[in-house]
Formats: sequence, C-alpha cells, structure tokens
Amino acid sequence: MQFNAKKLWLCLPFILVFLCDGSITLYGQSEAYWSGNYELANESFPAFNWALQQHPMVFIAQSLVWVTVFCLLILVLPNFLSEVTAFALVQGHTWGVMTWLVYSLQLNYYLCLLYFLGIAVVLVYCFRRWISASLGI
Repeated sequence: MQFNAKKLWLCLPFILVFLCDGSITLYGQSEAYWSGNYELANESFPAFNWALQQHPMVFIAQSLVWVTVFCLLILVLPNFLSEVTAFALVQGHTWGVMTWLVYSLQLNYYLCLLYFLGIAVVLVYCFRRWISASLGI
C-alpha cells in the first residue's frame, strides 16, 4: 500500500460531513446529559453512544480516531476502494445529520434537502479535483 496525497480530495467531504454530524450530535444532547448524566446520551450508533455515555471528551477523542483511521484507509487503499469508502462515509454521516435535523430538531424535511444538495456540491467538486489530480490535469 502506498500513501497517495492526491486522495485528500476524497477525505475532505467525509471530514466536513463528519464535523457536521459530530457537532449536531453534541448539540442534540439533553440538558440532563450536560448536567453530568452521561448515561442519558442520545446517539443511534452504538460505538459513539458508548463514548457519549463515558464523557463528551471520550466522544471527541473517539471521533478523532474515527476520522484519522478512515482517512488513512482512503489514502492507502486502491482507488476504487478509496472512492467507495469515501462515498459510503459521506452517505452515512449525511444520513446521520438528517436524522438529527428532521427527528430531533424538528426542522422542515424539505428545507433539510438543501443540506443534501450542499453535500452533493462538495462531493462532486472534490471528486472532480481528485480525478484531475490523478490524471495530472
């Protein structure tokens, strides 16, 4: 496996969406949670729910490890697997943000579709930059 810095373009959309997901996850915790009742964590993904139940800083540390590991994988995997991994991570975390926006924060579903549009713009832009960098264009 060889590190390919040009693939950083594939990491960028994942990092941006993950920052949104992690931030809204912390924002969505209840007042009781922030008062120290960490067992009241609200998160669907079991690994991140466990981290939130320990302490918000454990969640942040685990998040940094999550992003680092997946970005390293994207950078060293063969191109096809890097692209699939990047797209899957963007889709998963985009869905995670949408669940917070629609179900927990009660935002209008159609308004939230603008978030999908924004993510699509970032994803296409970064993918085109990755292709251009790969081909030396």
